[in-house]
Amino acid sequence: MNQNKIIGIGLALLNTILLLFCIVRYMQADRTAPKFLLEATDIIYSPDMDMTELVQGITANDNRDGDVTDRIVIEKITEKKKEQTAVVYYAVSDRSGNVTKISKLFHAEYPEPEAVQEAVGIQGTEIEQTEAGLQEDAAKEPDAEEGSVEETVDEVADRQDAAGDDEEEQTDEEAEEAVLPAGNDTQPDEAQQPAEAENTERVNIGVPELVLGRSEITIDAGTNPPWTEIIETMRDDKDNYETLYYNLKVSQFNRNRPGTYPVTVYVEDSDGNRSQEVPFTIIVR
Repeated sequence: MNQNKIIGIGLALLNTILLLFCIVRYMQADRTAPKFLLEATDIIYSPDMDMTELVQGITANDNRDGDVTDRIVIEKITEKKKEQTAVVYYAVSDRSGNVTKISKLFHAEYPEPEAVQEAVGIQGTEIEQTEAGLQEDAAKEPDAEEGSVEETVDEVADRQDAAGDDEEEQTDEEAEEAVLPAGNDTQPDEAQQPAEAENTERVNIGVPELVLGRSEITIDAGTNPPWTEIIETMRDDKDNYETLYYNLKVSQFNRNRPGTYPVTVYVEDSDGNRSQEVPFTIIVR
């Protein structure tokens, strides 16, 4: 009986030790996925381009593994030929198996199909032939009606006198307009001012807004600025925050070389509208 109690106590202690070991391992496990960092690029997508070009300006960092840019892969590409755009889907994983995925919108250039080009060429040839035929027909028309349009000397003189009377009437009207009060000259300008203000407001509609919460940031060499912490406001009338973040543009700087880099930051929406350029300073140490 005592022996059975000893065995039971031993098994309970073993189970407790195993449970504590599992809890410690779980607490120490890496469950944080890597983060993507995007830099401004002027890449234009085309179907025959090298896929490595689409990864330029995109880096990834992990809280434990550090720089995992070499682990970025392109999952798929969705081409939107009517909109002249393409959406590229990226994925990156750390050594613990945590995965992060993003997508980025590119402006694209698609070649025209050969059939369309040939049809355009044929249509242009037919138009040229039709114009040539019309010119030949016009050249062959008889001049039988020339005599019907001839005018007598008296008819020409009467028409010239009537034209002279019209010119005199127009000259009198211009003279009357010239003596109007000077105050009337300002009325068209004042009427145009509200219209110009309305046009200015229309131009600003649809332009994304970008406001930074600070004017400079200090980062370690080999890393990128934490833009999610720097951006105070970024919004658009159509695109959401995630889409605007993927289209955030930053002028070039060397993140691997210590120094002070004055850059400009702006954002584009999916329609190609650009926000104002915000000056910013990046200090790499």
